[in-house]
Amino acid sequence: MKKLLPALLAVLLLSACTPSLAETTPTPGPTPTVEVTPAPEETATALPWSSSWSDLRWLVTQDGMLFYPFVYTEEEGWAWARELIGDCSALVPGYLYLQDLRTKEIAQILAEPVDMFCSDNVILYCLVEGSSLLRTDYFGEDQTTLYTTQYGNLASLEFWDGVLLFSDGDHVIRLDAETEQWEDLGIYEGITAIYFAEDGTFTWADAEGVEYARDENGHDEIVPPWGCYNEPEIVEDES
Repeated sequence: MKKLLPALLAVLLLSACTPSLAETTPTPGPTPTVEVTPAPEETATALPWSSSWSDLRWLVTQDGMLFYPFVYTEEEGWAWARELIGDCSALVPGYLYLQDLRTKEIAQILAEPVDMFCSDNVILYCLVEGSSLLRTDYFGEDQTTLYTTQYGNLASLEFWDGVLLFSDGDHVIRLDAETEQWEDLGIYEGITAIYFAEDGTFTWADAEGVEYARDENGHDEIVPPWGCYNEPEIVEDES
């Protein structure tokens, strides 16, 4: 009996020092609720960019989708572009389309023919049938007319740093894209193109391609072609 007592005491002592299973297993807390944001539905219509395929530009929307916008033409010089697009059998010349580059699907943006357009990567500005300047989002869902013709046909649309310039007949119109206010900058006879400069000024060209600039006194001067400026004469010091 005396030999059993130390053994029993050891067992009791061991059991008192060993934590139970319930104490060693942590109690799980409540599972946090995770809100799943549904993926945005893709829209059948999409986005535009520059006039008559004057150059190929790729637009990336905020959700990362790639699109190629264009005004469709069947002119012979753009056969290479039609090959890139693929099936053009359902396209009508003069209308604005956008191709989803992932699926190759093509959607028409506006119901009216578009002469030319430009973009600030968020908003599109379109000259519609030579009579109005229309603003829309990339998907053609939010459309606002910013200007309607006052003098003749609208053309030569350019955009730079929040400013739109375009010709209305022989007049040049400046429109602030933010305030939507416009002003008539005067008559520029025979204007066929407008070119922005880095300082916000502009030059323009006539039907023969001659480029002009107007000085602060209202005088028009021909802009020399690139590379045709007179080099300054270097006088060597003979002393």
